[in-house]
Amino acid sequence: MNVTYYDVLNGTGVTSVRLDRIDGQPLYINDPINPGGKAINPAAFSIPAADLQPNQALVVNGNSGRNEFRGPGLAQLDLAIRRNFRLTERMKLQFSVELFNALNHPNFLNPDGSYGYIFNLAGFGPSPCPGNQSGMSCDFNFPNPRNGPHTQFFTSGTFGELNYLANGVPSGTGPGSRFDISLNPRYSLGGPRSAQFSLRLSF
Repeated sequence: MNVTYYDVLNGTGVTSVRLDRIDGQPLYINDPINPGGKAINPAAFSIPAADLQPNQALVVNGNSGRNEFRGPGLAQLDLAIRRNFRLTERMKLQFSVELFNALNHPNFLNPDGSYGYIFNLAGFGPSPCPGNQSGMSCDFNFPNPRNGPHTQFFTSGTFGELNYLANGVPSGTGPGSRFDISLNPRYSLGGPRSAQFSLRLSF
């Protein structure tokens, strides 16, 4: 989980830093618009206080660890049924049916870990930063516009949400888009149920 520090004053680029984890706040919250009914809780994180100042050289990582959080699990059931028919002493016909993701179980990539942006210029971002730090502004990637008002600038309100299938590509952009176009699950884990039928003649 990270936030991006954007050096607007000097034009030196961006720095991505890890967030602070807030004790006592649940990592996940109920979210009926998110696949699975849950999303990562924005209130479980905060921007490190040392990063709310105008000098990019002084930004630091928060206390959350690298690769500390687990994404959703990946699981699917594949089945194959084959039947051989002997046509002659030397000729054989095989009929097969293969089901991929037979239970049609959705598998998602990791949730969106971008908390938003920090800008070292007041008024550049659409929101004040925590504590109304002088000379700073922010753009938070939450809440989703369908859950509450979102001041969109660089962000779309998707922090903590599951937006991509494990082998999928986006079928839309912006808040509320559905990401339901998948690559063929025969070649990658995830995606909708599919079936393959084949005949093989051996002689």
